[in-house]
Amino acid sequence: KSGFRRAGRIEDQQGRPVSGVSIRATTGTRVPHMYALSDANGRYEFAPLPAGEYSLIPVDRYIDPSTGSSRTAPLSGLFPRELHTLTAGATTAPVLREVPSRELRLRVIDDQGQPQEFRRAHVLFRGHFYGSRPVSESADVYEVNVPQSAPYDIHFDIRPGEEVTYVSGTDPLPGQGWRLRVTPDLAVESELTIRVAQAEGGRDPFTPFPAA
Repeated sequence: KSGFRRAGRIEDQQGRPVSGVSIRATTGTRVPHMYALSDANGRYEFAPLPAGEYSLIPVDRYIDPSTGSSRTAPLSGLFPRELHTLTAGATTAPVLREVPSRELRLRVIDDQGQPQEFRRAHVLFRGHFYGSRPVSESADVYEVNVPQSAPYDIHFDIRPGEEVTYVSGTDPLPGQGWRLRVTPDLAVESELTIRVAQAEGGRDPFTPFPAA
């Protein structure tokens, strides 16, 4: 296959190698996504790729090139997306380093304060979505890794005419009808309670809240 091989390294916050992490290379062209898996030394290497600009993203699912099937590779931390330009003849790729993160629990209720099950949430951080994990003992509670000192959005799966609002657990969170914006200056605790209900007054949930 024509193209250029590219190898890099993935590390934790202390600079130690992280093994078993799947890295996806994606570009704006019709070139399919390519995947590489880090080894015991944290090293990953892509099959030959055409020159161009790629987003390198650690992901929790990848396509096994030998079988074409989808496999899981759970992420142990939060890793940012990196833009990388692949030039002809170059052989190295960026070092992808874990960013400081913490675990956040999201409890979802309806407008009567009753638990809402199976309302998945996703964190948008530096242009990439990170999924949440249901907590085994309660289907209305989810866990997700979030950055400690960088802004991020929490997106929710909602139905037409619904919106999400902050309820309790921290300072009020600004947001839009389907997401909440969290910035470092907000005193976010380890658990947030989120209300998913019909938009008040028939407001379109996909338009911003009025400015305060």
